[in-house]
Amino acid sequence: MDELLKEKRQLEYLINNKKNEIIISKGEERQTKENELKELKKELEEIKEKIINITPRATSDDLIELIEIEKGIYLIRLNVTKMIVGIIKYRGYHYSMMLGDISYEIYEPFRGNNYAYKALCLLSELLYNNNIDDFWITAYTDNIPSNKIIQKFNGEFIQKVGDLNLYNCCTKLENKRNR
Repeated sequence: MDELLKEKRQLEYLINNKKNEIIISKGEERQTKENELKELKKELEEIKEKIINITPRATSDDLIELIEIEKGIYLIRLNVTKMIVGIIKYRGYHYSMMLGDISYEIYEPFRGNNYAYKALCLLSELLYNNNIDDFWITAYTDNIPSNKIIQKFNGEFIQKVGDLNLYNCCTKLENKRNR
């Protein structure tokens, strides 16, 4: 009987040791996988950084020009690098209260450089030279950057149309500020 108890305790001891070895092994395995994951994340960040570094960057000092590609449709291009940074369109005089007369888009990597405002100024000069004194622009109420651009351009808020703000803008050059 003593021998059976002794053998039972030895087996329990061996089983517990095996369990501990398995737990330790799983913990080490988990730690190894976590370390591998950290390394992969680090490599991914390095790759992202390299991509960002090779993407041409424009500065806010770059002058822009409008290149007409179709009647009323202009590419917004940087003078120095010749990179296309966006597009601006003139649909026609008081075209639609919902769409406005003008729409513009600055492509993601080039936002925050004041290009939409500069393009709006250039297009306004073109319109003024073609005897158009004012135009409408709409912006979604939650599109804060676009609303700020229009307000900087001295756009006069007319009314809210659905979830859009409608502005009237004057092309007269003397009404511009912060050019």
